[in-house]
Amino acid sequence: MVSAPPTQSAFFPRFSRLVGPASVATQLLLVLYTFRQVIFKPGQNLLADHYDGIKSYFSIESFLHQPFSDGMLVQGHNYPFGEYTP
Repeated sequence: MVSAPPTQSAFFPRFSRLVGPASVATQLLLVLYTFRQVIFKPGQNLLADHYDGIKSYFSIESFLHQPFSDGMLVQGHNYPFGEYTP
């Protein structure tokens, strides 16, 4: 004898539709709260302040301020030869 599958309560389908959006909203709020300084004030934070991390900030800055005629050759590091940025 084959038994019929158990019936779901009327609450369960509505609940299952809300789980996805509720979990996405919760994760979004947690990320915004945790990284609020970096997200809302990006120019006031350094994510790496030593070793090669700080060099990356200065590489981008010097590349953006160099003359356009120099192309990809950055003179800010590896003086006096410069280096090419990929």
